[in-house]
Amino acid sequence: MKNRAITVISFLCISCILLVSCTSDTDNDTNNNTPTDDAITSKQYEQIESASREIHTVIERFFNTESGIFGISGLQNKNINCPKLTTENDGTNMTITIDYGDGCETPDGNRTSGKIILVFNVEPSGDNNDTTEISYTVENIVYDDITINGNARRSFTYNIETGNAKYDATSSFKFEWGDGVTATSESNRIKEIFREENQGIVEEDPYGYGFDFYAITTGNSSTSFNNEDTYSSEITTPLRYESICGYTVKGVISTIQNSKMVTLDYGDGTCDNEAVQTDSDGNETTIELSW
Repeated sequence: MKNRAITVISFLCISCILLVSCTSDTDNDTNNNTPTDDAITSKQYEQIESASREIHTVIERFFNTESGIFGISGLQNKNINCPKLTTENDGTNMTITIDYGDGCETPDGNRTSGKIILVFNVEPSGDNNDTTEISYTVENIVYDDITINGNARRSFTYNIETGNAKYDATSSFKFEWGDGVTATSESNRIKEIFREENQGIVEEDPYGYGFDFYAITTGNSSTSFNNEDTYSSEITTPLRYESICGYTVKGVISTIQNSKMVTLDYGDGTCDNEAVQTDSDGNETTIELSW
């Protein structure tokens, strides 16, 4: 299925950087302390990837709008009642608190509660490549019935002349399910964003930003469950995300689930919402992407 979707410029949903898994129903058996080749937590791993995408998307959306770096300050917040947003600026650092309270409905139909605190420096260096240090803390976020806590840091570099940007990020989050399953997930990602003028073509720029962009992402992540299931993923071919498409259109992620390899291939650059997953036995499954 071919789609031409325009992204709401969260400069880059983490849906463009993290693995979209295909899973089947599994038992949440936490009594098996010996890992097998077949991971029994594939459903939980899929939930971790979904929750991580949501958290990072929210962080980037509010940083982009509240920092004003891209000239789009506040555009996305005019009609948002939930989450509640508060900001403090002491002249050196800006603190943004994103408070979901008892719960907000997310675009994918999940309810999110809890709080995210985002801090970044606001003093420009005056150089063409201006670097901003960003840190954020996740406090008791409940997403898809999973409680999430943790922190992350990002170094954000923005070229004033070209409008290009780069995120260099590390994160560490703990996930807890009500049935006793827990997991720790750590990631390292570098994402480079390249701005492209769209020359004011209205149908390609419904929000009036005045530009398109594409993003190139590299990196890796690891996840460990308390039943000793382990997942490690690496972007073996850089991921390319096109804003005018709304999906990742190219690149490969390889994931080892215990000792078995699974790859996800986003294609040859054609704009569509599909990727091909290949398991360790060579079986291929077409995955429909979400954004």
